[in-house]
Amino acid sequence: MASKAAARHHMIRHLPMTRRTVTVAVSAVVAVAVMAGYFVADIYDVAPGILTLRGVDRVAIPDPQDALTGGTVAAGVDASMPVDAQAAKTILDEFSASEGVGKSFSLAIADGKGNIVAEHDATIPRQPASTLKTLTAFAAATTLDMGSTLDTKSYLIQGDDDRKTVVLQGEGDMLLSDGESDPSHINGHAGLGTLAQRTAEALKQRGITQVDLLYDDSLFGQDRTPAGVTENNAEHRYYTAISTMAVDGGRTWTDMVKPAITTCRWATPANPDDSSQYPVLSQQPALDAATTFAKRLADNGITVTSGPTAGAAPSGTSALASVSSAPLNEVMAFMLRHSDNTLAQLFGRLTALKRQAGNSIKTDTQAVADTLAEQGIDTSG
Repeated sequence: MASKAAARHHMIRHLPMTRRTVTVAVSAVVAVAVMAGYFVADIYDVAPGILTLRGVDRVAIPDPQDALTGGTVAAGVDASMPVDAQAAKTILDEFSASEGVGKSFSLAIADGKGNIVAEHDATIPRQPASTLKTLTAFAAATTLDMGSTLDTKSYLIQGDDDRKTVVLQGEGDMLLSDGESDPSHINGHAGLGTLAQRTAEALKQRGITQVDLLYDDSLFGQDRTPAGVTENNAEHRYYTAISTMAVDGGRTWTDMVKPAITTCRWATPANPDDSSQYPVLSQQPALDAATTFAKRLADNGITVTSGPTAGAAPSGTSALASVSSAPLNEVMAFMLRHSDNTLAQLFGRLTALKRQAGNSIKTDTQAVADTLAEQGIDTSG
């Protein structure tokens, strides 16, 4: 009897431990199953997360070295051969008579040894213009992480009066699209429509369907336009002040919808990366971007009760949503390919900020000059 009682006591004493072990084992199996299920859902884009099976479209940027090694312009040239001075002058005269050239230009034609045989005001100094973009690009590429992106973000402020405010903040992406993000292009790589959709989803998860809207365009300070630029930009076609956000570089297309009109000089190009036309540039690109964002919020079921108005994004708060530009190396390729004045100035400002040189046109110039000097590039003359 004593042994049976002892055995029963031993079994009872170990029974809770057995149940606990079973419970832990079952919980572990369930947890692993749930995690595995979530990973699978994430991979197939059913659940949010960083995993995906989708391919990533990348814009193919030609190797700049290909321009140097692509072929021979002229083989076996005798540099000692004289140049027909009269023929050179004829070429110069034809260029001068071309529509839109005018008389305010400097041009020289030289032989293989560098002797000038025909010229027009060759000794008059001119503005460096697009030549300076090359130096700015070099300074920026030397200073910045060219694989990084410029993000545009949305934030939520919940006031004590129960008012809900969304703040749109940019980091300098002036090539936003007004619709969905388009990873196959540089211009429009990040879209305000996609940002609005993500923002709306985050708001609805919090039970919010009405908001005020602010936009934070403060990153680049107040000094954003070089002195004297209006002399060559009277119609605002070649430069607009750098901005923390803009749609299509601030270009304002005037597509005609009248059936009788079949062509329009400033029609939106089919390829967003086409910048061969020069429509008028907006003088308030950040406000325009915020206005577009408000419309896209409305498209996604969020009512904007006031705004957009200028304001400040909250500090120390995580963003509701964000979209990212193409990598800076692709944005720079776009800038150089199209000789975009505003984007060149933007790279100058990003360089100055990275070097902590300041936040003005003067410090942009100084930051580029200092970088060139540090790299041993002689800019005299």
